[in-house]
Amino acid sequence: MTLEEFVTQAGNMSHRVYLMYNGLDKWPRFKIGLTGQPVQERVRNIKRNHRRVILVGKTGLMTEKDALSLESRFHDELAHRRIGGEWFKLTRAEAMYVNTVLHNEGVK
Repeated sequence: MTLEEFVTQAGNMSHRVYLMYNGLDKWPRFKIGLTGQPVQERVRNIKRNHRRVILVGKTGLMTEKDALSLESRFHDELAHRRIGGEWFKLTRAEAMYVNTVLHNEGVK
């Protein structure tokens, strides 16, 4: 990769994939999503409808393409756990897996 390509790519790194938790139900619900805005702003927006949501984990900064790819990977792998939209009923092991992958992706 040339220096110019690196600088261009770095300038396009504005997205993150995140894992949020909503403990209102007997079985925990997790949201796997992506955002191009600051993650805490996204948390505030989601709290309008889900007051007990907390951020569990997030990636470092990524390009939109890479963030979409990672989010899609999780949605495909965990499709059997989907309860609607980007919300999933995950086991503790599944949530830990997602969080571990998130922690290791993107630029910190």
